[in-house]
This record gives sequence, structure tokens and C-alpha cells, in this order.
Amino acid sequence: MPSWVLFDLNGTLLDPHPAASALPMADGEAVVLASLHDAVVQGMVDTLSGEYRPFLDYIHAALQRQLQVSGAELDSDSVEAVVELMARMPPFADSGDAIALLLDAGLHVGVLTNSGKEPATRALESAGLVTRIEAVIASDAVRAYKPATSVYRAALEQIGVPAAEIVLISAHWWDVTGAKRVGLGTAWVSAKEQVLMPGSPAPDVQAPSLLDVAHEIVSKVGECKQ
Repeated sequence: MPSWVLFDLNGTLLDPHPAASALPMADGEAVVLASLHDAVVQGMVDTLSGEYRPFLDYIHAALQRQLQVSGAELDSDSVEAVVELMARMPPFADSGDAIALLLDAGLHVGVLTNSGKEPATRALESAGLVTRIEAVIASDAVRAYKPATSVYRAALEQIGVPAAEIVLISAHWWDVTGAKRVGLGTAWVSAKEQVLMPGSPAPDVQAPSLLDVAHEIVSKVGECKQ
């Protein structure tokens, strides 16, 4: 039976879409989402090749690249404004309710993120969620990025419970895969990706929204108690 639930942060608990408000262009939202994706890929590449940089450095570089690809010409102040918004993304509309549901069920709630611990904590504070998060496990603890197994193992070490007692909630199929590789329970929020990558391990729980996933986890906890 799970005793802990860990949320992925960027794109799962926090919403990147509003950062597009700082871009004076029609396709600003697409640029922001593509930049976040590129930043994740940069982190994966550096982890595989033995390098490590703070995640916000990747965001900055990816945003500059995506703006260049789109043909947009923005001054450095405008670019920094977008980076700042991406550093303090708001929660998704159902994030607070999902956390409350899990806490009411007696579960511990934490975050396992590719952000650094200090930036992640600041983001949670800005989102109004930090007081309900018991643990923040971040990439800088091991200087690697998910889905590297060392990041998930850092969570196991910090929390101190068996892998089978932890469920990772993520909107990213690759994150679910990484968690599965070390034996964590997994829950996939499917609204964005819609279809699981063929060949990747199936999550233990999947549902379209964060709140739906939380309900499924609580339901399974109830079944285990019977």
C-alpha cells in the first residue's frame, strides 16, 4: 500500500501555459511549450554525456532557440521576463484539490523534480502549495536529470521507505518509465500526451486529469485497507 505520493513539478503540478503572456506573438504558447520540451531534452543529453547545469539555464537556452526558430526578435529584457514567468508557474486548476485529496487519505505528499531544490521551493511558494509539500527532492541532489535512475533512487534514500510504497504522478511518459525502472508505483496524467509511448511500461494508474489520478490512487489505497 502506498504511503507517499511524489508529484513531478513542471508540466504536471505547475502549468507552463501562462508564461506565454510575456510573448507578444500569436504562437507564444507553442514557443513556451516547445522550450520546456527542449530544456528537458538538454538535461537528458547532459546527464547521458556526464554534464550538469541548472535547469533554468536550459530553459533560457531553449527559449532563445525557439524564438529564433519562430523568427521572433525579442530584446533580452523580454526573454528574461518569460524565463522569470517559467520560474514561477502557477498550479494547474486542480493541483490544490488533488493534493488535498491525497493528504485527507493519510498519504505523505512530496515533489520529485528536474528543477533544483531552491528554484523548486520558490516555485511552490509562488504557487501557494509549499506548506502542503512535505519533501522536495530535486535534480541537484545527484546532479542528474530524470529519467536517470539516480534521481528516483535519491527519492528513495531521502524518504526512507520501500519503492513499492511510493507513487510518482507525472504527465510525462518518460518520467513514468524512469520511476518504473526502480520499482516505484506510477500514475500518468494523460491529458497532454494522450497516448502512452509504445514499448514503455504501463503506469499503475492513468487518468486524464491530476484530480482524476488522485481519486484513482485514493481508491486503490482504500482497497488495500480492506
